[in-house]
Amino acid sequence: MRLTRGWTQRRIPERPTLQVAIIGGLAATSLMTPVAYVSALQPLDFAAMLGSLVTGETTVSVSGAWLAGMLLHFVNGSLVFPAVYAFVLYPVLPGRPWLKGATYGVALWALAQALVMPLAGMGFFSQGAPRPMAALAWSLGSHLLYGLVLGALVAPWLVRFIEEEEREVQRRAA
Repeated sequence: MRLTRGWTQRRIPERPTLQVAIIGGLAATSLMTPVAYVSALQPLDFAAMLGSLVTGETTVSVSGAWLAGMLLHFVNGSLVFPAVYAFVLYPVLPGRPWLKGATYGVALWALAQALVMPLAGMGFFSQGAPRPMAALAWSLGSHLLYGLVLGALVAPWLVRFIEEEEREVQRRAA
């Protein structure tokens, strides 16, 4: 992949670094989480669902199980999923970085709906939710937002990292 700016061309690595992926994942998770919680249609409580899966307890807000679920949500969203994106899927997903991220977000949504929701007692693709279509739509929207933010942030950070490295090399050579 080539990036052209003015009269120079820079070679961009085929995939982002772990640091870039973690920064993008933390930003995406930090944005996705409150958006999912403030839905008027169908608020999604990731922490409660994950906390009940981890502890086997019914969770209430700000309980130990809820906090464990929120920690798991942020570890997945900031470390695990961005690492998979950066080192496994980034080179093979089609399109520009934002499209790669959006595709990844939709894939995470499908996995959550097919695997996590049934384990959390909400049924396959949220069939057991009080408002299944609202739950599906809001979950898709929040995962799409996560993917778009992850994809959009990874490429600019990568370019900035490369530019800083080039300046450092030039400074040392001078």
